[in-house]
Formats: sequence, C-alpha cells, structure tokens
Amino acid sequence: ASTGINTGRTKRLNMNQRRSQRHGERGRSSEARRLHGFAISGGLLALSLLGSSPALAQLEFELSDLNGTTGFVLNGVAVQANREAFNWGRRYVVDAPAVMQAAGLREAPSAPPTLDELISRRETHLSAYQDTAYARRYRALVDRVRRIEGRILPGQQSLAEAVAQNYAKLLAYKDEYEVARLHTDAAFSRALEAEFEGNYQLKFHLAPPLLARRDPHTGIPRKRAFGAWVLPVFKLLRRLKGLRGTAFDPFGYSTERRAERRLIAEYENTLEQLLDGLCQANHDDAVAIANLPEQVRGFGHIKAAGIEQMHRRREELLQSFANPAQRVAA
Repeated sequence: ASTGINTGRTKRLNMNQRRSQRHGERGRSSEARRLHGFAISGGLLALSLLGSSPALAQLEFELSDLNGTTGFVLNGVAVQANREAFNWGRRYVVDAPAVMQAAGLREAPSAPPTLDELISRRETHLSAYQDTAYARRYRALVDRVRRIEGRILPGQQSLAEAVAQNYAKLLAYKDEYEVARLHTDAAFSRALEAEFEGNYQLKFHLAPPLLARRDPHTGIPRKRAFGAWVLPVFKLLRRLKGLRGTAFDPFGYSTERRAERRLIAEYENTLEQLLDGLCQANHDDAVAIANLPEQVRGFGHIKAAGIEQMHRRREELLQSFANPAQRVAA
C-alpha cells in the first residue's frame, strides 16, 4: 500500500515448518507448498512466521516483484520439485479450472449466492467494518435500486446485484482501521493456532503514514518489518474506527483515503442519475456502470490509474445511457 498500515504482499516471507515430531526432517509436503504459492499469489499471506526451535527447518521465499519470478530454497533439498509445487499454487490463482484439468480433477460446482444472501453477507461485513448505521446505509440504497429495477423491468435484478457487490466494495475500503480489525479478530488467532505449533514470532510488513520512507524512484512508501508488539496498537486502532472519515481521522487526510471517500460519493450520485433515467433500452449500460468499481484494484499509483481509467469509461457509458435511441439506431 502506498499509505497507511497494510500488510499487502510482502517482498520477503520467512516461515518455519511445524509438526517436526510427526514428519521428521522431510520438510513440508508438495501440497503445502502449492498452498503457499496459492496464498502468496492471492495476497493471503502477509506476515513472516519465524520459529525459534532449531529443530525446525526454515522455509524461505524470495519474491522479486509482484508479477515476477520466484526463487525458492528449502535447505537446499529438492529445490526444483519445491519450486514446481509452489508455482502450481500460483497458477491456480490465475486459472484454477486449467490446473484442475491438468491434475485430472474437477471442482465441485457451487451454486452462486442469491441476491438476498449476497446483501445479507455484505451487510454483516459492513456492520463489523464500521457499525450498524453504515450497514443500514448500504441496505437502503441496494433495496431502492432493487425496487425501482423490479418496477421498470419485472424479473430483472442484474442492476441490483451489481450495486450490492460494488457499493459494498467501495464502502469497505481497506484502511488502517480495517487492517487493525482483521489482525485482532479471533479468526486470525484461530488460523495461526491451527497452522503453527510451538514458539513462533510474528512479523508485519507495514508502511505507516508517519514513519514510512518513500522510495526515491517510485515515490511509494517503503514497508518496514514490525514485531508482535504492534498488536496492542492494532487493538487500539480497532476501537478508534469510529473516527473513520471524520475530521478527527488522522489517516483520512491522505490522498488515497480522500480518493476512496470521493469514489463512494460519486457512486451514490451516479446511481441517482441511473435510477432517474432507467428504462429497458439502457438497462445494460446501467449495469455496466454499476460494475465499474470492479476495475479498481491495488493500492497507491496502481489504484490511482485504475480510478482514472474507470472515470473515462464511466463518461462513455453515461453518454450511451442518456441516448439509448442513438445506440439502438447505430
């Protein structure tokens, strides 16, 4: 992340193997290494776990860059096999069906959630993210879109589905308070306890706004490693989430946080425009506009570029939305 406390994807991840009594010195299975490849490529592993027992072998990953090559060493044993297993996990993130097909396996198809289920899940998340009033704000707008869409196009709900997903995404932007909440949540502690045994140390790679130095070439704040002593700081930040977006929010004045709040207001205003002019002829344009936030990913300059691209596309679609007859004639 360019600003704030964010674990993100780390440049270096050290992880100690557990269950040495059960597995001896054989190292982790290839399945575990595939899972690590999956977790790192998917951005799920964002901390270092350094065991203190000398009997445990050290597993070291060097990630050269976000999309670059990966060097993999496990005590010099079966390096090529370990690297291949790890890369299968990375491939799974990009194209899971192809990997399953190559392995001769099929994933059990899962039914997509209904619109009611989708709204309920996002509402629950927003309550934890901020509070019940924030979740009610979300629910009120989604319900209004659903009601108007159903009146104009009976049986249609693709616009409501788009809003249910993308409005929640914009509302729950990942800031310092959310990172703190996630790392002090009971689910995080349970995940650590389920995966690791014995003595281990946590390291968080963060770029705090007031402490991080910027890279002289890219201008992106550099991350620093922090030990487990930051957990009490996380707990404090979690309790201060009520400051989010207010004049007393110390993180809210950053360029990125201001941009995230503007996106929410822009989305709400755009939806008002869509609902006022919605008809059968421009319904597809409305759905496409409501789905535009999907294009915005990442942090810092990557996110800023995505926002700029989204704005350009929104203007194009709004022109088409306002003149559905011209589009049909064309």
